[in-house]
Amino acid sequence: MLFRSVFPYLFLTSFALIGAPDANAISFDQAWQMMQKKSDSLAADKASIERQKALKNAVSDLYLPKVDLGATYTHLQKPLSLDLKDLEPVASLDPTTLDASLQALLAPLLSLPTVTNFTQQNLTTSSIQALWPLYTGGKRGAAIDIAREQQIEAQKVLAMK
Repeated sequence: MLFRSVFPYLFLTSFALIGAPDANAISFDQAWQMMQKKSDSLAADKASIERQKALKNAVSDLYLPKVDLGATYTHLQKPLSLDLKDLEPVASLDPTTLDASLQALLAPLLSLPTVTNFTQQNLTTSSIQALWPLYTGGKRGAAIDIAREQQIEAQKVLAMK
């Protein structure tokens, strides 16, 4: 019984609220434009499309050579050197025990410097290495195809939303 008396009141009240003009009412086109501008989900999907485009461009670089640059610097405690007088036949050689003619022949040689430096104390090296694969078994082409399809997928996700 209470339901019968309250129901017309609720019906009329809801009808009045629905039918009442709203000061903030906007058209469907305006709502659509606002949703496209302010939707975080759509913005994320648009960013996903841009990301996939960048990945597709990056994957196309697989056809270019890979170039590596390298450099090293080494400071040694002392330079690497070798003194010929430390080698066995020369180390045990006593020029006074030799024949006079042999002494005269070896005298200029024995007066030469006998230390040879192989390195300096500071060593620097640099290198450039380029790797350009001629055949990869279809991996480069497959990577490019995958990137292209991922970009298309991102565009379709945005179109669905």
